[in-house]
Amino acid sequence: MAGDPVLERVDAIVAAGAPELALRLLQDSPAPPPVPGESRWEDHERRRLQIHRSLNDVDGIAARLAALPASASPALRRYALGLLAEAKIEAGDAEGAHRILQQVIEENPDEQREALARLAALALDRGRLQEARSLLDRAGADGASEDIQRLRAEIDLREGRPRAALARASALGSAEGRLLALTAALRAKTRPPGEVLADAQRLAQAKETAPSLRRAAWTLRAEAARRAGQLVREIGSLEQALALPGAGGHAYLAASADDLWAAYGRLAQAVGRGAGLSQDDASAWLAQAEAYATEDGHYARALYAFAAQTAGVDTAREAAQVGLAESLLAAGLPATLDALYPPSMQATLPAAVRQRLLDAALARGDFKHAVALMDGLPPPSGDAASRWNLRRARVLLYAGYRHEALVLLSGLLDGPGIDEGFAGAYLQVVFDLQALELHQEALVLMEAVYKRVDNPRMRRELLYWQADSLTARGRHAEAAEYYLRSATHGGASPSDPWGQAARFRAAEALVRARLVSDARSIYAALLTQTTDPARRAAIEQQMQQLWLTGKATTP
Repeated sequence: MAGDPVLERVDAIVAAGAPELALRLLQDSPAPPPVPGESRWEDHERRRLQIHRSLNDVDGIAARLAALPASASPALRRYALGLLAEAKIEAGDAEGAHRILQQVIEENPDEQREALARLAALALDRGRLQEARSLLDRAGADGASEDIQRLRAEIDLREGRPRAALARASALGSAEGRLLALTAALRAKTRPPGEVLADAQRLAQAKETAPSLRRAAWTLRAEAARRAGQLVREIGSLEQALALPGAGGHAYLAASADDLWAAYGRLAQAVGRGAGLSQDDASAWLAQAEAYATEDGHYARALYAFAAQTAGVDTAREAAQVGLAESLLAAGLPATLDALYPPSMQATLPAAVRQRLLDAALARGDFKHAVALMDGLPPPSGDAASRWNLRRARVLLYAGYRHEALVLLSGLLDGPGIDEGFAGAYLQVVFDLQALELHQEALVLMEAVYKRVDNPRMRRELLYWQADSLTARGRHAEAAEYYLRSATHGGASPSDPWGQAARFRAAEALVRARLVSDARSIYAALLTQTTDPARRAAIEQQMQQLWLTGKATTP
């Protein structure tokens, strides 16, 4: 049987990395009718559900589930419920996922084992070990899946029975199973810490290991290093663990910022004892940290961290905090810095550290966090304040605070004039407004810049960009005027490359404005002035289209 051409296109688009476009194709294509016993329409529905799930779109899955007709098969309904439960778990809605899974069990008593295992995993994530054990008992022991065996092993481990956990986990073939077995072996003391450390590192560095599992593996490496008395390796492992996404599903291997602060403290005190440093002499600790900075970042960060927590003088404490931040960023660990100084603590940090946290937030695209950091930072003085506020406006825009960004952008043009360098930077933010299709707002700001900048070249370009926004607003006759003004502004030749490009766009706008005669005249003039073969071909194609359109409308 031939494949479904729509689904083949959808699969190709998803594989190319554009799931939203694939979803739109499904929405725009006529779907097969929902005929009982016919699988084609269910295939389309499953694909929609899969795309919503890949987008973590809980509301989208819920809406599709609610819209399923009575003729939908029980299998499709179970599939949709399962995806909705997964999406809610990933979104952190454990209670919502619990309700969905209970619904699955009630509606499908013959297929409840998988749902019971998911409920048990949720119970474990919330620390309810007795509830998890009861749910797994309901699932039964005969023919238990690897997931159920893994969950039973985790319960054994968390209840202090590492040998029992090892007996179950040793038979598991998944990466999750290997992690459990390594942890159980370490805690049961059936393998030396050095061996577990090496195996945990291999698991953490394997390309196929998921980020949350990598975090758990680094945490296990830290535990093995601590048991082996290898403090520097413990610190390195904790730094790597905290740089990765939270360890959901691995409560038996949880790393926290407090663990890393404590490890830093132990290493710093060991160094301090060896060097004879007095705890009251913060400058000596800072000097020792700087001496290590180029040799061993772990030692330097431990000393900076210790001084940051113990220095009694504000300047010394701030210098230590800056040193710690710079060392972590130099090591490529901005997320670890964020973990050590969560948002609730960041307002109290020195401006230099907050600036580094801001740079890290912007680098990873966390614009809402960046807005909060900028709110607490004093703007620079003098002319640099305008650049700072321009940067802040752009961050506000990216974070979705459009009104606040527009108010700030407007305020930056309160003066009678602006220099060309600032105008160029300002227009980059205006282009962002155009990309967001805020064309009316962009037009107002571009007109204000036009009045304040005294540069013919920039004014010529501004007219062109204003015309682009007018075109997007459907104001084609005005757009044509602005394009033509751009072509000749400041006495520039309409035949230079910029002028030709502007006149070509003007002719396109005139066609949309139904001023065909003017458009034809501009195209004809361009054809006499253009030598570029590609541009001539484009003009000739437009003129031919105008001729065909005219023939079609001639009575």
